[in-house]
Amino acid sequence: MASDMDDLIAEIEQMIEEDDPDLLETLVEAVGHRQQRVRIYAGLRLGELFQDARAIPALAEALEAGSRREQTEAASLLWEIADADTPGMLRALHHAPTAARDTLADALYRIGWSPMDADTAVAYYITTHQWRECIVMGSEAVPGLLSALADWDGSVRRGAAWALGEIGDGR
Repeated sequence: MASDMDDLIAEIEQMIEEDDPDLLETLVEAVGHRQQRVRIYAGLRLGELFQDARAIPALAEALEAGSRREQTEAASLLWEIADADTPGMLRALHHAPTAARDTLADALYRIGWSPMDADTAVAYYITTHQWRECIVMGSEAVPGLLSALADWDGSVRRGAAWALGEIGDGR
């Protein structure tokens, strides 16, 4: 199994060196690989070369389990991606399983990232189920919370309804 993992990493390195047009697709597939070392490597390269939000779960994993160098690189890349593609980052968070979402939100917190405006803050708080933060925002959070009432995830709908009730906005 180690040889398969090493072979895949070597193949990706060669694709990078040759500027292979299939590199992006290969990296996106590799961030879902069964081996953690491959996921982390692919996530770091995907973030570095493409600033692609699909690298975010692997970057969060690198922060948790990578070497010190990988952790430093992952923190930097998470910051860059979150700022460059905030909607992509929010989509990655929204579609991640609960445990991964919590890890990602914690990773963003640990690197000091914070939303730049009220709309992004509301979307981030809804995505990470930080309902009390929405309540603190008050009426600024209402439009986003109203949209969340149509979310596919029942826990998001319940949380949004609760936060709206606590805010007490008459809309």
